[in-house]
Amino acid sequence: MSTVTDAKTQLSYPTQDDWMHHTQVISQYWMQPDAYGTPRGRFPTFRCDNGRLPSPEALCQELVDVRAKDKLGRRYTRMQSRQIYTYLALFHITGEPDALSIASAGVQELLKMRLPQGGFALYVDINNKVSEEPASAQDAAYALLGLAMYDYLTRDAAVHHILLQEIDTLFKRYYDPENKALNWWPRSTSSTPQRELVAQLDQLTAYLNLVSSVSTPQENIQLSQYRQWVVDALIDQYVDLEQCRVFSALHDNGTMLSEHEHNDFGHAVKTWWNLLLNRDLLTHEDQQKVQNCLAQTLNQATRELPVTELMSYLPNTKRDKWASAGTQITWKGYHDENYINSWQWVELDQGLIIAKLVGEDSLQASLASTTWQFLDAWVDKVHGGVGLNPHTNKQFDWLNGYHHTEHALFGLLATQRIYAHPVTLYFAFTSEQSDAFFPYLLGGRVVNITPLTLPNRRGSKVVFDRIHVPKKLAHD
Repeated sequence: MSTVTDAKTQLSYPTQDDWMHHTQVISQYWMQPDAYGTPRGRFPTFRCDNGRLPSPEALCQELVDVRAKDKLGRRYTRMQSRQIYTYLALFHITGEPDALSIASAGVQELLKMRLPQGGFALYVDINNKVSEEPASAQDAAYALLGLAMYDYLTRDAAVHHILLQEIDTLFKRYYDPENKALNWWPRSTSSTPQRELVAQLDQLTAYLNLVSSVSTPQENIQLSQYRQWVVDALIDQYVDLEQCRVFSALHDNGTMLSEHEHNDFGHAVKTWWNLLLNRDLLTHEDQQKVQNCLAQTLNQATRELPVTELMSYLPNTKRDKWASAGTQITWKGYHDENYINSWQWVELDQGLIIAKLVGEDSLQASLASTTWQFLDAWVDKVHGGVGLNPHTNKQFDWLNGYHHTEHALFGLLATQRIYAHPVTLYFAFTSEQSDAFFPYLLGGRVVNITPLTLPNRRGSKVVFDRIHVPKKLAHD
């Protein structure tokens, strides 16, 4: 990860100041009263691109576009949880106390959505009635996302205990020992398994990666078993390490074709880099194959982008910067289609960061170029935030601030390796042990810990260097 400047475009990778500014623009959309909910922390699932709550009588076009009309008033658990993550990531990057406070209120509201028998409701309607629809394994995973991030940043013992209970419940409910994988629906509700990639993969991304990192050795005995089950399901059933294929589903032959709409590069790269984060559970041979497949998939996900095409997405203030840049390498979402949405883009950028951290050099995409394309072309400079598509479709039942704030966090951490400058993160707990702190899903050396005063608690401002991909999730 030694190249700072792309020779063709003369673009340098965004600096820490650039990522901080980008984070502030994202936060503009989320740090406003309409986002906080009533009472504070009961987050709405749907908002318009300008940040306002929708009017059912005159629904904003961006919510019409995502077919939100019949769902207005519902609060989806997965989106409550993703918004908790959003505020916690903003706090982690900036140290903003209000973001932590809003996230804490959100945690309390999320816990009210727990079911008596364990697990979480799919959604709560406008009358506060719990949905009778079952939650998928993906929904169940993302219900735990915000709690896992809160656990990592606060080390709250009560929340940690709830997480461990809910993880046990989830695996008892969805894991099928016969198929050696998690079912899409609870085993009690379906006799015919629906076999989905994200039923496995999102257990790692939503909570297992983080919770395993902050758990005791005794707790990790069971958590490591769960991780192993997921990793084995992915390696043995959902990927082909020889052809570097990732299959979105297994219950229908059509879903295994490369041109199927769910066999996109975002899911594929997300699979490879999450397997690398769990490489302590892989054989050495499989580690090398996964790393090779990450690089190969990243190269397949590239295409040439004429600057004239990029210009149509840029605000006037950014056009001079790109006017003489020439044709760029950009991302595409699919094998046979150039369309890409924002969550696919950030997964590709994050995969590229991981690939460079583990020493992959044969990569066609320039991290400086793809990150600047995202920072300049995707973000709404007027109202803040990032949408599913450039500047629009920002908040609905399948998109929130999670992917974009995680991207900002990864982007900030990458500056340490690229520029050899320490990077600062904020935590909502204190410890005299430096190994209690680590930079999110990565490893790093603690350079300095400074006490931080927060409302109703003490925190820490921690400076890291030597950012790397850890050999195991306990962090080295």
